[in-house]
Amino acid sequence: MENFVKKEYFLLVLVKVKKSNTVLTNSEKVKRFLFYGNIVYFTLLLISVFLAVFFNLSTSNIWTHPVSDLGSSKFTPIPFMFDLSCIWAGVVIIPVYLSMKARLSFISSSKNNKFGINGDKLTTYGSFMGVVGALGCIFVGVFSYDRPGPDILYHNISTGIAFGGLTFSIFLFSLYILLTNTKIPKAFGMYGLILPLGFLLFWIMFKIVVYEWLLLFSIVGFIVVHNLIVLK
Repeated sequence: MENFVKKEYFLLVLVKVKKSNTVLTNSEKVKRFLFYGNIVYFTLLLISVFLAVFFNLSTSNIWTHPVSDLGSSKFTPIPFMFDLSCIWAGVVIIPVYLSMKARLSFISSSKNNKFGINGDKLTTYGSFMGVVGALGCIFVGVFSYDRPGPDILYHNISTGIAFGGLTFSIFLFSLYILLTNTKIPKAFGMYGLILPLGFLLFWIMFKIVVYEWLLLFSIVGFIVVHNLIVLK
């Protein structure tokens, strides 16, 4: 009797998971949310950059100012625009990564490969790291340069979680794209495998500000192109 109950419970959970995957991959509401969510994020980010450049025309550039300066009242009169863009990005990224795992399962003809790597594990860990990175983005907006915590501790931790989580999530999904049979171009997988992680390592090793910007652009680029390819 106990084994029967466990089996029925497992089947019920499996059905719910499959229904969730269907909603995430086929729902027009989800697709519209992601589409307009990206537009809102880019609008907020571009406004933040424009304000920083306009009010600090002689000094603001990606060679000398880190991304986080966009959220500092020392460099822009409306720093909360950048804070909102980070929080909103985190909110949008969560369904992006959940839908990424679900959608890749549908468009892949094989989840295993000649290297013996389990595709389900790659996408599961990738989704988890993506959600962690998204939460980091939200906290970057909460603990911006105007509210960084003692010795900028909270802001630095949030930034590390955001960039680290999203970078390794993209790495895992890109590895999945390269090792399994999907309809996604292998070149896109190479992009995600090399660029974000490479810029993250360069940023950590050399402490050069421009690498942080390139890391941000590479992450955003992957997510946007993913939406265009996978959720079309």
